[in-house]
Amino acid sequence: MRGDAQAPSARYQSYLQVLPAAARRRLYAPEVADRVDFDLVDGLGRRHFEALSGAEPLDRVLYQDLMMYLPDDILALSDRVGMHHSLELRVPFIDHKVVEYCATIPSALKIKGLEKKHLLKVAARRFLPEPVISHRKQGFSSPMAAWLRADLRGSVERLLEPAAVRERGLFSPVEVSRLIDEHQARRRLNHKTIFSLVMYTKWAEAHAARGR
Repeated sequence: MRGDAQAPSARYQSYLQVLPAAARRRLYAPEVADRVDFDLVDGLGRRHFEALSGAEPLDRVLYQDLMMYLPDDILALSDRVGMHHSLELRVPFIDHKVVEYCATIPSALKIKGLEKKHLLKVAARRFLPEPVISHRKQGFSSPMAAWLRADLRGSVERLLEPAAVRERGLFSPVEVSRLIDEHQARRRLNHKTIFSLVMYTKWAEAHAARGR
């Protein structure tokens, strides 16, 4: 809803964003935010969508995901997790011949109403039982929101306490504390941003230790 009045490329970018540009600006210390070109950053996300100017909106969405979300997130994560646990993962649906053929399928057949993977389900019904076809999607996300309120709460409070955030100089202590307070009070789900801040802080601490 946040991007409903925007152009299609900006609307999809808004859907993907964890934080809109205004919230990201508040998150940084003022002197850092003044040096960030937020329009350029958002434009990097929209460039693939806008590159297919003559295509249908769904095809433009899928192309952007193919160029960014798939290689930079899903496939990278799958590869790291698989290698860490000595698993041989295979991703047959991204064989270039399959991808190129699927790109020619009309948008109306790619998503039927609100049903995703419609054609795949139709094709698979010959080989799989109905409970498998109709089973709801189960992702691989972790219960990070709950962990940050419980098991990891002490680590969050230590790593992101205002004095430490102020000393590093990159983020606004007031804004970081507000995000944590909102999340702990269950007023808003801020787990993705908080987890990113924790990971950056751990990296910064390790980098500083190697430099000493």
